[in-house]
Amino acid sequence: MRRTNIRRSRGQAAFEFMMTYGWAFLLLAAMVGGLVYFMPHTSSLTTKKCVFGAGLPCLGTQLSSNNLTVVLKNGFGKSIYNMSANVTLPTLTSCGVSNTTLAADGRLVITCPNSGTMNLTSDSRIKMVLTYKKIQGSYDQTMVGDIYAKYS
Repeated sequence: MRRTNIRRSRGQAAFEFMMTYGWAFLLLAAMVGGLVYFMPHTSSLTTKKCVFGAGLPCLGTQLSSNNLTVVLKNGFGKSIYNMSANVTLPTLTSCGVSNTTLAADGRLVITCPNSGTMNLTSDSRIKMVLTYKKIQGSYDQTMVGDIYAKYS
């Protein structure tokens, strides 16, 4: 007789716990599910955005049927030279730079052709690799940037 009372009290305790705190767990799960469902993707938050490293902040992007244009600023505090740029995503494409030597606080314009294998026609995520040298005789340094561009 005593064993059945112990079993009932355990079941009753579990039932009371679920009735007391179950609504809180259900509400929390619904809130997390709603946030995940309605949270926008990062590429849809802005129309045009590019992110490079701390030394080369991005000033703007433009994607058209002819080319992709990216404007960067030299924030290293010293000149950099031997600059070259390539787009690696969606396909490997060589880009032109406005000048190969960039003074401190100077602006660099990078132009990539939007034709042939690249041929971007809608919202795109593009990965660009920039190669440069900081001082005479130093080794090549690379910086990878992500560009979210809207076709215009």
